[in-house]
Amino acid sequence: MSKLHHISTDSLNLAIRTVSCIKGITNADGEHDAAVQQSIALSFAIDLEDKLKELDERLVMAAAGKVSDNNNENKILEVDCMLGQIKSILSCIFEDVTDSHMAGLLGGAISITNTAQETLNS
Repeated sequence: MSKLHHISTDSLNLAIRTVSCIKGITNADGEHDAAVQQSIALSFAIDLEDKLKELDERLVMAAAGKVSDNNNENKILEVDCMLGQIKSILSCIFEDVTDSHMAGLLGGAISITNTAQETLNS
């Protein structure tokens, strides 16, 4: 497994774990359990942001190696847009989190994973 594929898979797994913990906050039995779930979710969210930054850098490097390929530039722009969406979701992750926020987080991570795979295969 390439480093890029590994990072994109980690990003997706962290997004899933973050969403799972967020759901755990609303389903917690008490304030202590909710605080624990929130702490874990925040930890996963921070790790996810770091992975996404690393993934973004790797995609830029991968596309730079394919100098005249306009398609790769478009993929990088797509990924930058998705990263922006995911970061904005992460920034308000504990304030009035909706199902659409969670769907956006997972959808963005899946899209980034797919884009990373396309970049590797092109």
